[in-house]
Amino acid sequence: MSRATKTTNLNLAEAVAARRFRELPVDGSRAADLRDVYLCGDLYLRVDEWGNDDLQRKLADHGLRTIFEPYGAFFELLQLRQLQDGVRLTKRPEKEATMRTMRYVIWRLLRAVRAEHPWAFWNDVRAVDRESRRVVAPYPFGETIPAVGGALLTWRTQPVDGVVSVAPRGCGPALIAEAQLRREAGLPALFVYNDGDPIDEARLAGFAWRLRSRPARRTPA
Repeated sequence: MSRATKTTNLNLAEAVAARRFRELPVDGSRAADLRDVYLCGDLYLRVDEWGNDDLQRKLADHGLRTIFEPYGAFFELLQLRQLQDGVRLTKRPEKEATMRTMRYVIWRLLRAVRAEHPWAFWNDVRAVDRESRRVVAPYPFGETIPAVGGALLTWRTQPVDGVVSVAPRGCGPALIAEAQLRREAGLPALFVYNDGDPIDEARLAGFAWRLRSRPARRTPA
């Protein structure tokens, strides 16, 4: 099978998956009252249902539609940081090629998905890094950078209604991210610290009520 054929087949599979997701049943009576939240924070806890006590589903139960920071975004940041830290000249072309390949794969995925779901996005890693550096030093390197930069960039450029940041209890990068994000005027944010224990759903309900008390930022489809 040629490379062109493989690419075509992958694009077709992505388009089919996007269409099938679009065809899932939707409760129209609830759709107008939904609010969109950007979920960021710990690389593991934002996607693992056991570790975060099924956070995404519980947010949905309170009328919050979750758009979470892509898992692969942190690996883009790792490549970018190697370039910023002065990788050896002999290795630089390889690292730059890796970055270009990552962006190509992201572009291909988004192109296939956005035809059915125009709300889908993937922040540019360089823009996330720049946004983070406005309020956080680039060192020590860690998840503070995408948590802060991604949340602020998304709040400025996407019609999300708020931000939810999840992290293990006592996590240093998460505490720094919370301290900085709380300083952003007008940004509704909820900080969840979890180690697999039950979430305080009263806090989720209060956050959801806060978001629904103001107009949605996304124009209804």
